[in-house]
Amino acid sequence: TEEELKGRMNDVAKGFSDKDWGAGIRLYYVIDNPAATPTMDFASVNELGPWAAANRHSWLRPEFVHLMFAKKRTDSETSGTSGNFGSYVFLEREYDLSINSPLGPYNYHNGVEHTAAHELTHLLLDEHNTNGFDDGEHLQDPDPADPPKKDLDKKYLMFYQTTTENQETIQFSNPTISRLQLLNKQSVER
Repeated sequence: TEEELKGRMNDVAKGFSDKDWGAGIRLYYVIDNPAATPTMDFASVNELGPWAAANRHSWLRPEFVHLMFAKKRTDSETSGTSGNFGSYVFLEREYDLSINSPLGPYNYHNGVEHTAAHELTHLLLDEHNTNGFDDGEHLQDPDPADPPKKDLDKKYLMFYQTTTENQETIQFSNPTISRLQLLNKQSVER
């Protein structure tokens, strides 16, 4: 429902601005198409762009990045993706993972919030294979206090894999915060 969506997005906004673990960003959102309920199934990544373009208000484009919620993408096991169309969170996949994750069950709503924040962060980064980020804009060593891929790294939003520590939280690392592009609207739409 729209109320549930507002609850999830309010929590995502809190995660971005949290004084201890956030990115220092005041996140605002606009639900521009409440009729576009997350019932869409996409057969391939090629369908994401046209749907996004057809369901986005042009007057929002200059100031907002585009985050969409869909049912699933049948050609991928991911619960979210980003590209030149904006970002998607695939709710059915997130629900399935929340019950059947190899890491154990987790809170579905927290997983949706984590995935939304993760995908939105991709829209604010341009760090493919630079500054410690891999080609997918993920970090293997977000906390340099220990070696790469170790315990201190696993809690962060842009860590290269989902872990029991990060799947239900929104925690930004200093390397991620330092690379966010906020001087003007930076996104994959550049």
